[in-house]
Amino acid sequence: MMNIANEAIEAKVPLFIGSIAQVPPKYSAIKVGGQRAYDLARADKDVVLEPRTVQVDRFELTRTIGPDRREFEVDCDKGTYIRALVRDLANALRTYGHIAELRRTRCGVFHEK
Repeated sequence: MMNIANEAIEAKVPLFIGSIAQVPPKYSAIKVGGQRAYDLARADKDVVLEPRTVQVDRFELTRTIGPDRREFEVDCDKGTYIRALVRDLANALRTYGHIAELRRTRCGVFHEK
């Protein structure tokens, strides 16, 4: 995110909390016509994925690492694509965004510790 103020980010984050429609990334394992979307994308074929309803319970800006780098924490249900969540937040901010590092700290009842 290119020099976007934290206040601008925090103003958009609530749009992505709750039950939201999310279009999965084209490089995902979802099957399209019997083939994995990532196989089609890598073969340079058009991949059209339909939005899916996902649940995001918490999406919080937790740290500023640099002028164009932020850290977030997300609590969500299975099937939520964090790459797509960041992509959509960046689009809402009229910029670009990507994930430099992703760490799962909990999965169901299992915690990182």
